[in-house]
Amino acid sequence: SINWEASFDRGLEQARETGRPILVRVTADWCGYCKQMKRETFAHPGVIRDIDSSFVAVSLDADANPELVKQMGVQSLPCTLVISTDLRIVDREQGFRSANQLGTVLQRHLRRAELQKDTLVAGR
Repeated sequence: SINWEASFDRGLEQARETGRPILVRVTADWCGYCKQMKRETFAHPGVIRDIDSSFVAVSLDADANPELVKQMGVQSLPCTLVISTDLRIVDREQGFRSANQLGTVLQRHLRRAELQKDTLVAGR
């Protein structure tokens, strides 16, 4: 299963140490689709593998972190964000996403990270 960090600040610290982007799951106890994503999407072996290998996973309770959620521009739940180590929101997925849908998003970011690595090496 995914090792979710409950503190955004601790997640950011880990992201900066590892160079990995942050995957933020914004959720709430009353959100039915959030529970469905937890049960189905975030339990899928491919999603777990991609998140664990390439992202720092943070789970934010929208009710416990209203100011931070507002700063992130979250309009509805569930919301999944990919945030770079310099705090840019590089992807925002609002609403339920199946394992296949979220897997496509994760793969896009993994490819982008590989391209950036190639560019950095080539551009020394």
